[in-house]
Amino acid sequence: HQKKYVWKMVYIFMLGYEIDFGHEEIVNLCRSKKYSEKNVGYVAMSVLLKDEDITPDIVEVIRKDLFSDYEAVQALALATIANIGGRMLVDAVVTDVQKLAIQEGVRPIARKKASLCLLRMFRVNPKIPMPDAWISEVVALLDDRDLGVVTSVSSLLLGLITAASKNNSFGNL
Repeated sequence: HQKKYVWKMVYIFMLGYEIDFGHEEIVNLCRSKKYSEKNVGYVAMSVLLKDEDITPDIVEVIRKDLFSDYEAVQALALATIANIGGRMLVDAVVTDVQKLAIQEGVRPIARKKASLCLLRMFRVNPKIPMPDAWISEVVALLDDRDLGVVTSVSSLLLGLITAASKNNSFGNL
């Protein structure tokens, strides 16, 4: 019944009413082992929560799911990070998303979403630290066999270069 109540909260929010309750139920759904419950939790989190609503529990759940064995769960966490996109959440998970983008053994769908999530995070906070070694590993991803990975990494690099050219700061690019 918890899924049903969370969907009702989302519906009430879509009707234009403010929702300032039920955050714990959303986090509990995100912690669930069932994908259907986790999906509802992440959709509700993306729609209902703002950056100021982010708690350490939410960051913990997202971090845990970023390194899940299931790419669908990783995709839910990455999409939620990109949708909420506040500075507090970005600062908390940026290193994890950077690792996910370049880590060996990560499936292409998670790598694509991590690259696009990083682009969104960089647009929210252009002062995100980008280590030189990380940039060179991202550039190496342009040789990936998956066209989606190459396209998303190209978008990420283009976004980084565009922002650096506007600020005249080509430090590690």
